Amino acid sequence: RILLLAVFLACFVYGAPGRLHPAYVVPPAEDVAPSLYPEWAHEHWVWFSHGQQNQVADIQLVHDYLNRGIPVGGLDVDSEWSTGINNMLWDLTKYPNATAMISELKALGVHTLLWITSMIDEDSSNFAYAKEHGYFIKGIDGVEVIKWWHGHGAFIDYTNPEGLAWWHSQMDALLDIGVDGFKTDGTD
Repeated sequence: RILLLAVFLACFVYGAPGRLHPAYVVPPAEDVAPSLYPEWAHEHWVWFSHGQQNQVADIQLVHDYLNRGIPVGGLDVDSEWSTGINNMLWDLTKYPNATAMISELKALGVHTLLWITSMIDEDSSNFAYAKEHGYFIKGIDGVEVIKWWHGHGAFIDYTNPEGLAWWHSQMDALLDIGVDGFKTDGTD
């Protein structure tokens, strides 16, 4: 195995002894397109799995990393941060002052991301409104609601301009209080 690794390195990484193969050479900065993402998006993100998280635990988790000299670029607040799956309303029993938490994290140089998907569960407070306004995708059989790992829900119809504007307005309200972005999960 070691011999094969040495042959790989010699043939593919190093074009000749002492020279890197051109495919592994970083081009000069002027030849590199600017990143599509902010630098912090490439830093270490931390999170608790849903069920373990709350405002106190999440802040302590970040401090635990930082106190050990481990940089943190973002806190991903995992699913079930809201009162219903993807209703975009903070669960105040878990996050009594989300704005203060976000401000504290920003002061530490840590960004806040919220878990979302492109589905809304039937028992979420915004489901009925979306259904009444035709904001969900319907299957060939006309069914909107499907079973998934967080319950029963329906997909937002991203081809519906009104539905998309409504969905984004809920996300914008979270960005307005300082949320830096979203970890979109599972329904892509």
